[in-house]
Amino acid sequence: MEDTNFQTGIFEEMPFEEYQQAQGLNQSTLKQIFRPGNYYNPHGVLIGNAGHCLLLEPERFEQDYQRLAPGISLRKLKKLEAEEDPCEEPRPTFLPTNIWDALMNAQNAVNLHPQASWMLENSLKEVSLFWEAPEHNLRCKGRLDLFCPEKAFIADLKFSYRTISEANTQWHYAFQAAWYRQGIHKLTGEWLPFYLIFVERNTPYRVVVAELEKETLEVGDRLLQESLVEYEAYAAPPEFDDPA
Repeated sequence: MEDTNFQTGIFEEMPFEEYQQAQGLNQSTLKQIFRPGNYYNPHGVLIGNAGHCLLLEPERFEQDYQRLAPGISLRKLKKLEAEEDPCEEPRPTFLPTNIWDALMNAQNAVNLHPQASWMLENSLKEVSLFWEAPEHNLRCKGRLDLFCPEKAFIADLKFSYRTISEANTQWHYAFQAAWYRQGIHKLTGEWLPFYLIFVERNTPYRVVVAELEKETLEVGDRLLQESLVEYEAYAAPPEFDDPA
C-alpha cells in the first residue's frame, strides 16, 4: 500500500464516475467472487438506478431521465436511435410510461412514510468511503446511499418488497451491512446500526424500514472476514519452489 494517491476518508460530494474510477475493492466485487449466483436483470437495474437517482439526487434525475411518450417502447426507441446520426453529447435515459409512473408513485409513498421520509431528509446522500484494511493488505471503498452522522446510522435503499424478517434472513444484506459498517468503523471508530429502506415498485407501493438485528450483523461480519481471508489468498502472487 505504497501509493500516496490513495486518500482515505469520507467524501460527501464525489461524483459517482469519480468514485467508480477510484482505486479500491468494493463489496459488490468481493461478493460476486465468493458468492456468485446473482443474475443480471436489465429491467430491475433500470428501475433501481432511476429510483435511486429520483430519491437521492432529484436534481440529477431531472437532467438524466425523461419520460417516453405513451405508446413508444424501449425497443422502438432503440430502433429509432439506431437510424439517427451519432450524437456526441450524452443523451438522457428514457423511461417507458409505466416505469416512470411507478417511480413517481413510489416516491410519493416514501414521502408519506414518516420514518423513511425523515431518514432521507436528514441524511447525507451518496457518500463515498475510502479506507485501508492493513490486516488484509487491502484498499477498500464503499458508496453509502444514506449516512446520518447526527443520529449515527447507515441506510441503504432497495427497490423491492421485503418484510423485516426477510431482511434479517438474507445473507447478502448482512454482507453489505458488514462492509459499510467496517468502513465507517475504520474511519470514525464507531460501529453504526444499519437500516434497509424497501420500496415496492408496484402497487400498492409499500415501504418498509428494517433495522438489521444484532445476530444478522454478526453473521455478516463473519461472512465478510471469511471472504477477506479468501480474497487475500486469491490475490497473493503464486509461490514457486526455489530451484537452487
